[in-house]
Amino acid sequence: MKSIFLIPKLHRRGLGALFLLLILLQFCLHFYSPTPNIPVTDEKELALLETAYEKKLAAKKYKKFEVKPFNPNFISDYKAYQLKIPTAVFDRLQAYRKKGLYVNSAADFQKVTGVSNELLKKLSPLFVFPAWTKKKTQTAFRPTYHAKRAVDLNSATEAQLVEIPGIGVRRAQQILDQRKKLGGFCTVNQLKLLYGVDDLMFQQLKLYLKISVKPNVNKLNINRASVKELSAFPYFNYALAREIVKIRSRKGTLIIEDLANVEGITQEKLTILVLYLEF
Repeated sequence: MKSIFLIPKLHRRGLGALFLLLILLQFCLHFYSPTPNIPVTDEKELALLETAYEKKLAAKKYKKFEVKPFNPNFISDYKAYQLKIPTAVFDRLQAYRKKGLYVNSAADFQKVTGVSNELLKKLSPLFVFPAWTKKKTQTAFRPTYHAKRAVDLNSATEAQLVEIPGIGVRRAQQILDQRKKLGGFCTVNQLKLLYGVDDLMFQQLKLYLKISVKPNVNKLNINRASVKELSAFPYFNYALAREIVKIRSRKGTLIIEDLANVEGITQEKLTILVLYLEF
């Protein structure tokens, strides 16, 4: 055999290149294995698995909001958003709660917030109130002392009012302030229009209060009063006074039926307004 040194230089280079290629081929075969062909049946199963997984992810992502019973007194703004409660309704509830007051029934909730009947119908089955509020509902209308002790709403002092179940110092002062502004109460039903007095409380209060003699009040002329004078009237506010004046400007002279069409004046409120207004 001829010595490698006797092989021409060009041939030696060719042999060297071939040797390197053989080494690279061995290296590739060692570290690389081709992907096996997946049978058709396996491909179908894989596709089904992928589809099921995607559906599971989608169901988890778009899972319907689960509504659980709750106490509306402690509802958060996020839960109100989930329940599609209007911002104005939520804000009125929060303003009421900031005064340290609570709603104890669906009727209270609607009175405080002004929520629509349609939305209340959906929400009320979810409301949960403490057990003591139910007990209060069952016993609230039972007089704790003899009915003969009922006092005249127009002559009662603060001390007499405080003795009545359900009336504290603040509530007594509220009643006296309203009586002074109005010139006297014409009916016990006017207590319903006091801020914070719900139906449950009114049913209890009316057991111990009466109107012996109707007061001779100075009636406000609805067709002559200015916005400022109307705003000073206890049952109106500035916005309501402006609306009344606008309607008066268009019509010329207002009649009682015109007030029935003003937003914010309910039929119950209207029956009380006629006692203090003249047309």
